[in-house]
Amino acid sequence: MSMPDELIGQVITVLCLNYYSYTGKLVEIGATCLKLENPIMTYNEIVPRLTERTVERLPATFWYVELTAIESFGLAG
Repeated sequence: MSMPDELIGQVITVLCLNYYSYTGKLVEIGATCLKLENPIMTYNEIVPRLTERTVERLPATFWYVELTAIESFGLAG
């Protein structure tokens, strides 16, 4: 997956495998991962007729997300 360089400096959300999503300011796009600043992780647990959502600020200023784990992405809003 490739991400457009125009997203650098923007707050984005990336939806990943296994019901995880990450939101943060995109500061770098590397060959294998992207770097988010002030990251927040959301985990969605799907059970019959109920979706539970956990939102957690990650314990670091920067967080790296593997490009091969990303299903979709866009500007956070």
